Amino acid sequence: MNTQYSVVTISVTDLNTSIKRLSKALIRQRWKSAYKVADMIRDRLFNDEALREITQLERNISPDKFEVTLNIQGPKSKIAEVVAYAKVTADHAGLVIDTDLDLTRVTLLS
Repeated sequence: MNTQYSVVTISVTDLNTSIKRLSKALIRQRWKSAYKVADMIRDRLFNDEALREITQLERNISPDKFEVTLNIQGPKSKIAEVVAYAKVTADHAGLVIDTDLDLTRVTLLS
């Protein structure tokens, strides 16, 4: 397996939306969603025993930037599958996921 280092950033807003334009309740709701998406990625990576043994994950929270960053070391193709799955949830919650992974090659199965 191709084990490499990847970065996944979950942002509460996109670059075109000022945080000042969002209500405090919406910001709070999006923060909760960002934590849930980060937890979803962690759980999906670590629920697979073989994957858990070769994957490392570090979570950094940047309140001033309104984002959660995951630094993940593991098999890039498996991480891309998990992140692509989480991106669907993030999109529905109004979050933005930015990553160095190529998600265009991932096929999501229902």
